[in-house]
Amino acid sequence: MKNLASITFLVFLVPFLGKQYLPEFFSLWYMQWFVLAAFISLSVLLPFGFAKSLLIPKYKQQSYLFLLLFLLVSALNTVSYNGFDTINTIFTISNSTQSIPKQASIAAVEHEKANVREAMAQAIYLEHGLSIVYKDSSNELNLYKPTTLDEQKYNEAHITAEKAKTLIAQVTAQKKEVMYALLWLHLSFFVIFLTTFAWGRRKASRVAGGL
Repeated sequence: MKNLASITFLVFLVPFLGKQYLPEFFSLWYMQWFVLAAFISLSVLLPFGFAKSLLIPKYKQQSYLFLLLFLLVSALNTVSYNGFDTINTIFTISNSTQSIPKQASIAAVEHEKANVREAMAQAIYLEHGLSIVYKDSSNELNLYKPTTLDEQKYNEAHITAEKAKTLIAQVTAQKKEVMYALLWLHLSFFVIFLTTFAWGRRKASRVAGGL
């Protein structure tokens, strides 16, 4: 049991400290497989060790270690899930499509000052990439023609928006992974714990009955 407790603690500690102090190394694809293997091992070792330590009186104190590690792993994954959820919400809101303000489009035609009308048309292009009709200094309706600088500014903003969409997709995928990890962790804990504990009690009863 001492070896089991030590191995379980190391399986938890190595990936945890690795992500904290060697994030670039632990982000490599083969290290990601190592982290996954460590997590699956923990999901088996924690409930098994918890049940076995409860069944053996002299190792009951070690049960607190297994339970504490389970709660800690569960809490860390819950914090990660909530963090991804918050980030996803922020990116989604900031990247949401906005309709052209009605007052701005009206002002591009009806405002008394020509420079304001043109500025409104320019602002709508920079924000939405759409050329609208505005009334020029001669009070004639014209389609706004963006300058090279306008196009450059819009393209830069558009690239930023595309990056935000990519980040949203990545965060959403990571959020799902954490959710599945939490479900697996809790389900495996209860199933393995109950199975191991029930089997241990039955075995102990048979031994006692044989005596």
